Amino acid sequence: MPKSKSDFSYWKYPWQPWLVLLVVVLQLLLLRSGIHDYRILAAAGVFSPEELRAYLLQQSFSCTLSGSLAFLFLGLFLIGTFARSRRAADLSGAVLFLLLFCGLAVCGLAFGFYKAPASISALWIVYLLLSLFGSLYDVYRGKKGPGGWALKPCFSPGQGRHDAY
Repeated sequence: MPKSKSDFSYWKYPWQPWLVLLVVVLQLLLLRSGIHDYRILAAAGVFSPEELRAYLLQQSFSCTLSGSLAFLFLGLFLIGTFARSRRAADLSGAVLFLLLFCGLAVCGLAFGFYKAPASISALWIVYLLLSLFGSLYDVYRGKKGPGGWALKPCFSPGQGRHDAY
C-alpha cells in the first residue's frame, strides 16, 4: 500500500506499460490493414453492390473495434504514466470509458450497426454496455474507501443540522 502520493504506481510490474503500448501498436496496425484490405477489394469490383454494402458494414465494424481498442489501451497507458494517486486513476478511467462509450455510440449510429445483422448489432450493444459499466464502476471505485473523491456528508448522524453550518 502506498504511503504517499509519490509512492503510488498504477502498474504492478515494470513491463506492463510496454505490453499495453505494444497492444496499441498492434491495434493500429490491424486498423491500417482493415482499411487497406477494403480499398483493394472495393476497387477490384469482385462484389455485387449488396455484397459490397455488407462487406463495408463488416469492415467498418472491425475498424471501429480496432480503433476503439487502440484508444482504450492508449488511454490506459497515459493514465498509468501520469496518475499520481488511485483517485486520479479512477476518475481518469471513468472519463476514458465514458469517452469510449460516446465514440462507440456515434460510430454505431453513423455506420448503422443498430440495423446490422444480429451478430454485429449484438456485439456493438455488448461493447457499448461494457464501456458504460466500466465508467460507472470506476466512478463507484473512486467514491468508496478512504480518500474517495465523493462529497462527504456535512454532519455525522449524532449531530443536529444546526451544528453542520
